[in-house]
Amino acid sequence: MKKVVIILVLFLFLTGKVYADEYSLISEYISVYTEEIEGILDYDLIGETMPEFSVEDFVSKTVKGENVFDFQGLWERFKEIILKEIRWISGSLAVVILLSNLLLGIGLMNKKDEDRTVVKVAAIQGNVNMDAAGSAIYELMEVYGDMTREAAEEGADIVVWPESIFPFKLNRYSILQEFVSSLAVECNVTLIVGALYGDADGKTYNTLYMVTPDGSISDNLYHKRHLVPFGEYVPMRKVFMTLIPPLAELSALDDDLSPGDETALFDTKWGKLGGLICFDSIYEELTRASVRDGANLMMLPSNDSWWFTTSVETYQNETQAMLRAIESGRYLVRAGNTGISSIITEHGEHKAWLAPETKGIAISEVEMCTHTTLYARVGNLLVYLCIAFVLILYPLDFLIEKRKKQI
Repeated sequence: MKKVVIILVLFLFLTGKVYADEYSLISEYISVYTEEIEGILDYDLIGETMPEFSVEDFVSKTVKGENVFDFQGLWERFKEIILKEIRWISGSLAVVILLSNLLLGIGLMNKKDEDRTVVKVAAIQGNVNMDAAGSAIYELMEVYGDMTREAAEEGADIVVWPESIFPFKLNRYSILQEFVSSLAVECNVTLIVGALYGDADGKTYNTLYMVTPDGSISDNLYHKRHLVPFGEYVPMRKVFMTLIPPLAELSALDDDLSPGDETALFDTKWGKLGGLICFDSIYEELTRASVRDGANLMMLPSNDSWWFTTSVETYQNETQAMLRAIESGRYLVRAGNTGISSIITEHGEHKAWLAPETKGIAISEVEMCTHTTLYARVGNLLVYLCIAFVLILYPLDFLIEKRKKQI
């Protein structure tokens, strides 16, 4: 870091020297032409009074044989030097901004929060097809129960299951509640379970439940905030049912799910856990909101089994998760039914990764981060400023060109 700072200071010093040399050249030209003007007018420009003379007298004094005082040449040379200075200033400013940005980025990326809490987290990938989930509930319980026990034996403190691993309303099925509660107690882990939730008003949500090591299911629930159109709900369902019935039938569910509107962080002894579910990860504002509310670790249960799991969309979802981790400065744990499951650092690097259509456990230690990144603070402000600049620049350029033609 010190070497980079020294290089930056040296660059500014050399740039300043070039500026000084150019300004000396300008001063020299001004001095020479000032002496010529004084000789022509027979007048000291520094004096307090100026003698009277006519334009004809001035012109007659400037013309001496072939030696004509070149005002136009002076002006052109002056413009040339000024333009050169502007280029130097603009270029140097761009370099300074670039180097400053790099220095700031390097400094922030290598800065560690004081006394970060470290916790071991596991993402379970059971590789159970979504179509078979409804008819294979006991197989699901057996697979995920055994894999959770294996993760606990490897030292996992938090175990994350995929999105909607139980395609039922967990709060309405006592057998499922008893299963996850007893499993959390047996393994002494905090369990994050993806399932449906039905409220008293008849609305259904795609939800994350937290089960603590004492077997209690948290009253705080995270509901998916951005639902998949034509997958989890049909926008303007009545219109499509009337005009284009096949589109209304694309949804995997008979009834539309309802979106959540809160970050609903889970409090643990290690820190606060922020939730995202599958499609949520596309929207950077959701992660920003969770971080602003105090999330120290982000969890991303997902379900990619409803499309071809080796398709490009699966890898795009993983890449988006990496971006969310970098933007927020938070470790991110992604658990997929059939993959990809991964544990991503705050710098977008994989600490654990499972390929699609494989069965396994992604497990690693993660850090509970507390710092706030620049992006978490300002979001897409720079993008909006660039858009505003373009919207202002084009009309301004048009007016300038129009003005030039009039002149």
